[in-house]
Formats: sequence, structure tokens, C-alpha cells
Amino acid sequence: MSAHHMYSSHASLQRTCVDLQPQDANGARRRFANGTPGKGDSTILVKEIAQLLRQQSQTVCVAETSAGGLIAASLLAEPGASAYFAGSVVCYSSESKRQLLCLEKSHFTATEPHALDIARAAQGKLDSDWAIGESGVAGPTPNSRGVAPGVCALAVIGPNGVKLTKTIWPNTELSAADAYGQPPKVQRSDAMTHFAEEALRLLLDAIRKQ
Repeated sequence: MSAHHMYSSHASLQRTCVDLQPQDANGARRRFANGTPGKGDSTILVKEIAQLLRQQSQTVCVAETSAGGLIAASLLAEPGASAYFAGSVVCYSSESKRQLLCLEKSHFTATEPHALDIARAAQGKLDSDWAIGESGVAGPTPNSRGVAPGVCALAVIGPNGVKLTKTIWPNTELSAADAYGQPPKVQRSDAMTHFAEEALRLLLDAIRKQ
């Protein structure tokens, strides 16, 4: 099975350190139905997110990198999004983070602390109740620090100190179909879609915990 068909993930409440390997003992993995990550899931997630935010008269903003605006697009696809969507920024480069978020210094990209940094910066700019930060590697090659395609760090911050972080890890198991022992490639579009879906899932988890 190729890497873009399976991911593992680990979530933690109020965790700001970055682990090099997932720590969940069972090695939990999410399998994509029919090889398509998140097909139809985002709409279901957003409907519940929108309902909960409206009930609480709360707003959310997004700072995303490798998801390329897909998180914001999903939130905006729900009718009446103006009631809860405060705004978003795709801060793909260091310069865009400086210019748009006034973020001069930050942790390494594709880490949970960095996802928290951009979430806090966006929340500070847009004065929202909730904020999502996403920083990942969509691929098809590793980033400048060698972080593998398919890795993505997510953070959600909210009222009363709620803070939830999560790192998505690509499956790197080899199969007989992987010639010469080369690890399978993560499809860029699949990774981006998966990053967005998991960010929405994390936001929903966080809202439920308040």
C-alpha cells in the first residue's frame, strides 16, 4: 500500500514539545476509503463546527501553509459562514509570515510549536475566539530540513486556555510494489486535502472540550 493511502496521527492536549516519533502505543492509523483522503468528511465536520460556533457566538480564523487555503475554503463552504469565520491567511513563506502575521521569529516549520506560533499570530491579528495553525510538508520531496512529505503539525487555540496540538505522520512501510526499496511517495494533492481535514477534525475536538 502506498504512503498516501495511510497516515498515522497523534494528538495531545496542551503539548508544546515536538516528538520525533508518534507516541501512541497502538500506532493508530487512519485508512483512506478507496484511496481518497477525507472524501466527504470535511463537509460533515464543518457542519458540526459551524453549529457549535453559532451556538456559542464564537469565531475562528486560520493560518495555514501547506494546506494552501483548503482549511479556510472548507469553513467558508458552509452557508452563513460570515457568522463564525473571522478570516484566514496562507503564509507559505517566511516573508509572508513576517508581512501578514508580523511573525519575526518562530520555531522550525512542520512542528507543533510553529503551528502554535502562527495560530497565535493570526488570532492576535483577527481577534477571533478560535485559531487554527497548520504547518506541513505536502511533498513530493522533503523540506529544507529533511522532514518527510506527509508530515504536518497542527494547532488549535481557543477560549479559556484551550490548546490542542497534533502531528500527522505518513506511513513509510514498503511493499513488494515499491521498486528497489524506495519508500512510496505521498501525493501532494492528497497530502493537502488530508492536512485540511485533520485540521478541521482537531478544531472540532477542541470546541467539544471547551
